[in-house]
Amino acid sequence: MRIDCHTHIFPESVQKNRKAFLNDPAFALLYENPASILQGPEALLASMDANAIDISLACGFPWRSRQRLRQHNDFLMETSRRYHGRILALCCVHPEDSWAAEEAERCLGAGAFGIGELACYHRDFDKDLLEKLSPVMALCRQFQAPILIHTNDPIGHSYPGKAPISLEGIEKLLQHFPDNRMILAHGGGGYPFYSLMKKGVTGKKNLVAYDTAAFPYLYKNEAYAFLLRLSENPLLFGSDWPLLSPARYFKDMEEAGLSTEDILNLCGKNAARFLWPHTSLRQPSR
Repeated sequence: MRIDCHTHIFPESVQKNRKAFLNDPAFALLYENPASILQGPEALLASMDANAIDISLACGFPWRSRQRLRQHNDFLMETSRRYHGRILALCCVHPEDSWAAEEAERCLGAGAFGIGELACYHRDFDKDLLEKLSPVMALCRQFQAPILIHTNDPIGHSYPGKAPISLEGIEKLLQHFPDNRMILAHGGGGYPFYSLMKKGVTGKKNLVAYDTAAFPYLYKNEAYAFLLRLSENPLLFGSDWPLLSPARYFKDMEEAGLSTEDILNLCGKNAARFLWPHTSLRQPSR
């Protein structure tokens, strides 16, 4: 089974009228450029079929308009129902909004699989942001729901959506929420590369994972083997589709010399173990 833990889909209203939504700063940051692709569930399913992917987690967007946020989240949950769980809804909130917890509870109570991709593109994980995140994280613990969080490396090249996130900020996030099941996007912003330090780093092995979203743009192919074999926390396949096709990742994995077992773990087994650790939780339909 192949599981893609990080994809993005948008309602048709956003796809067809992008300009009307550019008054949202985060959306403008990522999608003002017409070359930034917006797609819906039918295109995602076509890509999944073409790449033999059984299940995809589809992310919401941290709209600052409550109406837009609710509509996008409803769209994701309806998509999941329509396609019988092949696409699982990660509904989203913006943690700085006073109603973030209320919306998260509404979605999780209505059957959303989790929360994500939770992102604040203009700030680090400081004390204030962590306190604002606390009610949403408490709900994720209550519902035993995973949360996908945007992270990125603090150095390297600049690109749209690169937030001023520090390694210290990621460490504070993990310290503040030690009992949440978290996927740190984009390889955890380089954080797992510090797992060889003698005193170790924060992040419970069974509760924190990293995904591969945008790896072809961020890291050399050797990063796959390093994270699979030396990090105590699991590495999950995430394509960041439609930014990149899953086929690009599969090609890079083969060129990296990963074994068949490594690829099976990375592309599905790790996610199945991480996302469905107990029989009491909802199981994948395929």
